[in-house]
Amino acid sequence: MQFTIPSTLLLLATSVFAAPHPKSASGDLQDSVNGVVSTTGFENHWIALFHDNHTLDGFFQNMHSKNCSQYTMTHTYNNTAFKGVAGHFPPDHISMMSVMSELKSLERSSEVKLSDVQTNAPWGLQRVSQGSAIANAPQDGVRIAAIDFKYQFEGKVAGLGKDVDIYVIDTGINTKHVDFDGRASFLFAFDGVEADEEGHGTHCAGTIGSTTFGIAKNANIHAVKVLGTSSGSTADIISGIDKMLVNHEKRKGQSNFAGSVASMSLGSPVRSSSLEEAVSQASAQGIHFSVAAGNENQDACNSSPASATKISPIVAVGATTIDDDRASFSNFGKCTTIFAPGQDITSTWTDGANKINTISGTSMACPHVTGLLAYLLSLNPDLKLDPKGLKAKLLQTSIPLKTDKGTVPFANNGFGSTNSTQHLKLRSYRRA
Repeated sequence: MQFTIPSTLLLLATSVFAAPHPKSASGDLQDSVNGVVSTTGFENHWIALFHDNHTLDGFFQNMHSKNCSQYTMTHTYNNTAFKGVAGHFPPDHISMMSVMSELKSLERSSEVKLSDVQTNAPWGLQRVSQGSAIANAPQDGVRIAAIDFKYQFEGKVAGLGKDVDIYVIDTGINTKHVDFDGRASFLFAFDGVEADEEGHGTHCAGTIGSTTFGIAKNANIHAVKVLGTSSGSTADIISGIDKMLVNHEKRKGQSNFAGSVASMSLGSPVRSSSLEEAVSQASAQGIHFSVAAGNENQDACNSSPASATKISPIVAVGATTIDDDRASFSNFGKCTTIFAPGQDITSTWTDGANKINTISGTSMACPHVTGLLAYLLSLNPDLKLDPKGLKAKLLQTSIPLKTDKGTVPFANNGFGSTNSTQHLKLRSYRRA
């Protein structure tokens, strides 16, 4: 059976551009304490602020009078603007405190984490990190292909996908591209040639984890070459999965292992039971899968490996445009787990150390979700061997998107998701 790579080249006046040096990505980052407000781990830690003219001594005397002594104080606030305390209080103490007249507010503590903003990102990264469509989205190809959008994310660049192994099962990767910072390497090449003669795998890897164009900017990227310049066989693809499984088994026992994510921007418009079985069994061993839904504008359940969503927790990805429409070529239906940007996507390319290109397809949507899975693993290390749990987390952070095929989940990293934890922006500043 022949397998094809579901993408189409966008022919622009100049289809290959010079990429900025990857260091420019970190140079264009803005720090902001865009806190993810989470009460996890703070169930018994509370903050109490007092009304004016009330004092710390008065509060402690009142607590003593109510026989409330089983608490641990962690903070006291005693300035000219406000006064209050924070500490660990058992539920019965909180019940008593909730009716104290001197308290102006009483709330559970929450965690606020640092986040960054990349200001030279492709449009797909901006779209998966905000809750609504891109305002005043450009309509001409050159402006869409530009990298002047913004990508916001939780934490720092160094933590994005750190120690997560990404397996790009594709045409290979141009590992010498400067935007990979030396993090890309070959694990397997079906033809013995460790190069990407086509560019497709390099483009996908760039969206997953390159410094400028990628979501998980510090992940380990492994090339699993199973396709030639346009197609390949089911047997070669399964051989690549086999080599990935061997490496996964070796890695998962190591202390710096944070999870394995397989990215398959390939597919056949007909079913392959052997491929679906291989993918499902690999998933059962703890490997997270993101696969392209396909470019036939049909029900994704008719194609492989997307149809394996019916028997395993893999994620099949459909494609959208910069206007939040379903891409006209994208497959759909119940076997399509989620949608992501997939038309006019700019990323790394082959034939040189700094080339980029703009192409379209569910092949381009798939790596957005692959990167998100690695990003989520960084934030949820307990899910590193739990594909079902990570898929649920991905859908939890998704946002609803109305399309011509009904309302579907759209990939989001938690910034803008009504299903995920609320974000609280406190301040921002330019990094020196």
